[in-house]
Amino acid sequence: MNFTRKIATININSIVCDVKKSLLKDFIINNDLDIVFLQEVSFLNFTFIQSHRTVLNISERGRGTAILLRNGIDFSQLQMSECGRIISVVVDEINLICIYAKSGSNFKRERNLFFMNEITTHFYKRGIKDTIVGGDFNCILDSVDSNGTTRNFCLGLAQMINIMSLRDSLSNRQPERKFTFFRGASASRLDRFYISNGIFVNILQTETTPTSFSDHYCFAIKIKIDRTQIPLRFGFGYWKINPALFKNQEILSEFSHKLREIKQFNSYSQNFYEWWS
Repeated sequence: MNFTRKIATININSIVCDVKKSLLKDFIINNDLDIVFLQEVSFLNFTFIQSHRTVLNISERGRGTAILLRNGIDFSQLQMSECGRIISVVVDEINLICIYAKSGSNFKRERNLFFMNEITTHFYKRGIKDTIVGGDFNCILDSVDSNGTTRNFCLGLAQMINIMSLRDSLSNRQPERKFTFFRGASASRLDRFYISNGIFVNILQTETTPTSFSDHYCFAIKIKIDRTQIPLRFGFGYWKINPALFKNQEILSEFSHKLREIKQFNSYSQNFYEWWS
């Protein structure tokens, strides 16, 4: 049985006021978005969007990334980077990776390391068949994706998509390429998706839509999913950490950080069982 998912990415530009939050909610509903990648997220409470549940990765600096999933869409294997710039989940055996790369010419080296090193741990998950990486890349690979004098080409991104066998969702759709970010006389296509070959052929539609709450456009794709690919869900069983590991201060610090993240998700779950699962 086939069905579709509409997946979008939006840099929401650190909105905080209730008016813009309401505009974000209306945009998601009116555009019938199933899964939404968000960047530059600066608030924790998404209860105003009752149609979707949210997983967040907010860094200590108060900004981060998030993935919104329409109610009824199950996910697993949540993974987050400590910097807040990457969050990933598995849905329908598809590894969904939301990213927000650093912007500006001064961070060229950091962007290369981000794509070659930081993001790589998010690719290797059990039971996945395909991968979709989306977000605000703050760099380009093709000169047609920018009309500015400073175009921020990124060798690290090029190497990543080559090694992981990903394709730009607009490959072979050149007439549909539209810029997603404008500043002065310059414009770039910073917001996009890279998709594994297995699911690239299932892209049914692409959309670039202006938003009233951010300086970035929304970019969305509609893909066809085969429901027979979705595995049965089983419990993970009982697990207990070895207390001796806490004698290592590095492990203790990392465990404390992860525990804080886990506790944070409690406020976004409908009940204790959902949070614990």
